[in-house]
Parts: sequence; C-alpha cells; structure tokens
Amino acid sequence: MRLPVSLALFATLASCGYRQPKSTSDADNAPTITLRVAPAASTVMTKDMESPTLPYTVFAISNGAEQDVTAQTTFGIDPGFGQFAGNVLQISSTAIGKTTVAVAVGAQTATAELIVKRDTTRLDASAPANAAQLFDGAVLDSASQVAVVYPADQVVVPRNLGDLDVHWQRSGTDSAYAVTLRNEYGSVRVLLGSTAALNAFRFLPDEWATLSQVGTALQLEVRGLDPAQPTTYRTSATRKLTASDRDMIGAIYYWGTGARSTGSLLRHDMADVGTTAEEFLRLTGAGECIGCHALTRDGKRMLVRFNSDAAQFSASAAIYDVATKTKLVDIPNDDHDLYTYHPNGNVLFVQRGSMLRALDGTTAALLGETPLPSDAVQPDFSPKGDRIVYIEGTSLGTRGHHVIRTPGRIVYRMYDDTTHTFGPAVPIFAPGDLVYYPIVSPDGEWVVFNRAATGSSRTNTDGELWAVKMDGTHAQKLGIASQGAGLANTWPRWAPFEQTVNGEKVFWLTFSTSRPFGIYPMTVETEQIWMTSFSPARAARDEDPSSPAFRLPFQSLTLGNHIGQWTEIAVQVE
Repeated sequence: MRLPVSLALFATLASCGYRQPKSTSDADNAPTITLRVAPAASTVMTKDMESPTLPYTVFAISNGAEQDVTAQTTFGIDPGFGQFAGNVLQISSTAIGKTTVAVAVGAQTATAELIVKRDTTRLDASAPANAAQLFDGAVLDSASQVAVVYPADQVVVPRNLGDLDVHWQRSGTDSAYAVTLRNEYGSVRVLLGSTAALNAFRFLPDEWATLSQVGTALQLEVRGLDPAQPTTYRTSATRKLTASDRDMIGAIYYWGTGARSTGSLLRHDMADVGTTAEEFLRLTGAGECIGCHALTRDGKRMLVRFNSDAAQFSASAAIYDVATKTKLVDIPNDDHDLYTYHPNGNVLFVQRGSMLRALDGTTAALLGETPLPSDAVQPDFSPKGDRIVYIEGTSLGTRGHHVIRTPGRIVYRMYDDTTHTFGPAVPIFAPGDLVYYPIVSPDGEWVVFNRAATGSSRTNTDGELWAVKMDGTHAQKLGIASQGAGLANTWPRWAPFEQTVNGEKVFWLTFSTSRPFGIYPMTVETEQIWMTSFSPARAARDEDPSSPAFRLPFQSLTLGNHIGQWTEIAVQVE
C-alpha cells in the first residue's frame, strides 16, 4: 500500500535516523526539513520547434542527511513552458524566456529556475531554398553595409505593438536577406529574397511577441548576400529597441482623409495586435465630412464635428453613443469648433470665440458659461478634473475658431464643478511665437503643445513638439521626437495610461506628421500618426523626455490621419 506523500516523506526521513516526536516539547526540537531540487537552475538551448525533455530530482534534507524523494514529489510549471510526466519536463515547442519550476512534498515546497533560449528561422517564399545554408556559411564583408532606414535606433515601443516594420536599402548586388530580431533569450530570423532597391518587411505578430513579451531589450539586424557570390555577406549596424514592461491598453479614434474635403473616423483597439484600424463612423450625405472629435475617457460617448456643405468651415456637431453608433443629440451650428470632455464624461466644454461653455455631456444642455477677454482656442481638460488648459490668441474667426494665426499664450483656469464656470486665467507659457494644440498629460503635471515661428496652426510644416510643466517651468523641445523642421508635426495627444520602461515611468504621446515612413515618402495629405514615449523624470531634469518616434502600424498609407483621441477601452459595438 502506497503511503500519502507526507507519511512517505516521514518514513523516508525515519530511515535516515529521524524519529517521530512523542510530545509537543519533542516536536519543538524536531529537525528542520528542506527540499533541494536538481538541477536548481537550468538553461536549455533550443532551435525552431524543438521540444526537449529535462528530468528533475528532488531531495529531502534534515540534519545534513539527504534522501531522494522524487517519487513522492508533485511538480508544477507555467503551462506555456511545458508539462511534466512524472519528474520529466517536456518543454513546449514554443517556450522561451525565464520561469520557475515548483515542487511540493507534503507541506514542504521548493523552486528551481529554468531558462529556455530559442533561435528560430523562417524561410519566406521569396528566398532561395538554401538561404539558411548560404548565410550560415558566409563571412562578413566589412567593406560595405546594409542601410536600415526604419525603425530608428533607440526606439521605445509598447511590447504589444503587434507588427514591427523594417525598411532598408539594397546593398550592392545582394538579393537574399536575413532580418533578425534578438534579445537575451533568443532570436527570430526571417530569410527573404528581393532585388528591389528599397525594401520593406514586417515581422508577424507572433514573431514580435515571441521576444517582446519575455525581454524588453531588443536588437535588430539586416544581413544581405548575393547568392551568385555567397562567400560573404553584408550587415547593417545593430539597431536597439526597447519594449515596455507591460502591454499597452486603450483605443485610439482618429480622422482619416483621402482628401481634405472627405473622411471618416477610424479606431483601433491596442489589444487587437496585428489588425488594421476599422472604420467607425462615416457620414454619407453629399458634401458631408467628419472632422474634429472628442471622446469620454471610458469611450462610451463621442462628440463629432462635421461639415455639412461644401464650405470648409460650415460646421455643426452631434453627440453619439459609441456602442450603438446612435446620434443622441445635435449641437446647433453656433460657431463651436473644438471640444473637450471632463474626465467624468458628464460635462462637455466647447469654445466659441471669447466664451467657454459647459454643456451636459449627453444632452448638450447649457450648464454654464464663462466670458473671456480674448479668444479661447483649442481647450483640453486636465485628467485630474480641476482645470482647463487652452490658448489665448486670435483665431480665424467665424467658421474657423480652432485655427490660431497669431502668437498667443498657454493658460489654465480652475474649474468650479458647482456653477460650471472658471476662475481667472493663469499663464503657463508665452514664448512670443505661435503655440497651439495644448494637451495635458495623464498625471495632470505636463502640457505638450506645438510651436512654430510663423504661420498658423493649420498644416504648419515647421511645427515642433514642446513640453512645459503646468507651473510654467521646464519648458523644452521634444527634439528627438520632433526630429527636425519641415515635417508638419501636429495634433499631439496623450494615451491615457502610465507605463514603465526598464522601471522608469513613461507616458505615450501620439502626433500626426508628414515625415517619411522609412522608404515611403509622405506629404501633408498623407500624414500618419506616430508615437513617442515621454519620461516625466527626464523632463524634470531639463533633459529631452522623448524617444525616437515610430509609426503606428495599423494605419493605411493612402489616408491622411489626424487627431488621435484616446480612450481607456474600446467599447464593443452592438
């Protein structure tokens, strides 16, 4: 008859000279029992879909005596790494990274560390059948190099980005390429064939996730080889990427235009990796065009401004229920232009020249209004719910109140949630040139905005990204993200959640820009939405808080994409 594990262990220890205590005092003097797992730490090297096995042995230790108790041990491990058959671990064919093996004998427990490293190779249909052998047998030609043009070196991305694009220029006569992404736990190599001068490739979502979910420090390399002269290969400089410590969540709604007179609202849920943005709302009447929009943080209601005739600024608006795409109420054409919701979603604030109005967030009923000494342009409400930030400046006037054409200043006003009115203006930043599109960070401490020496806020090709603390200190250019002049950086918008990158707090910031997307030239008509990280700690030290920007991969290259408004969730459409 087989004894229960605890009794079996007791019997085993007894054979080593241990006696069961006869009394409480005897029990108090009983020797300590510990478990030892062998191997205590293992690193298993695997390739492709290999599924190796690893046996474990467990020992009980008391008073220096050690006894094999493997047969009485219960073994456990994360199912993603494999499963046990007795004491033998069958490692999963997709396992990669670090995990813990847990063992138990009765009430006694212990753990062991397991690291699985995996190198995988995928042969694309375009590559020579023997590409792997060619690259493995070639030596480096250091006299020439593959030029990678996207992504930028030192880029920081959400670990659930889903799709990683890689663009490069052909090296000499090379027509076979090996694109490799690696971290401390392994690598993913994809072999391709191409004779094009400019090349674009995208890792599959599972290939990206294989590495980004288990290690945040990543390296990218592209090698090129001429199959007719396969003794040498050329390589790119290694580009470093850093992934966030956790998945990014939330949804982005943006305005996509094929031309400035038409368009629709699209959305993307960051949880839906590897998918393209879906068209969310389009007006079908002649001459109708969706444009500026605002959403509640919970994503349940949306304010949409649209043109209803051929005149560019003939604008009216409506509030929609997101789940049903049902229009709840029209907002009369009363020269309202840009809107912002209170964080609780119950109040909607609108600009109308030198007036700030508070409307009911569902019915649009007037709750209160505050007359101002000058135009209040491009308002944004702090996520803390205590103040509104906007530009004091001169707008284009009737039918274009959101477009700033003269130098102004960024101010805030404290909000009275009883009367729905605002206190006096408190200056934040007044540099003497054009500032526009201010947006308050998720912690309510920073304002990011656009800045340009001349022109207006509408399609300003020289727009840069800047940040300033709410108290007016630490004003600085986001030079790394802005990159340079002539790129039409505009419409910055914060994603709603704080994240960490290598333990450092960051926020995600999106903006529209006409900069080239790797090998693809862009114009102001095909602006794309890019993302950068923002480090409050670096900003507070007067260091550039941004990182090299990257294009959000779910967009269409044929649309001009603007005003990426974020919500905490993507509400399911009924």
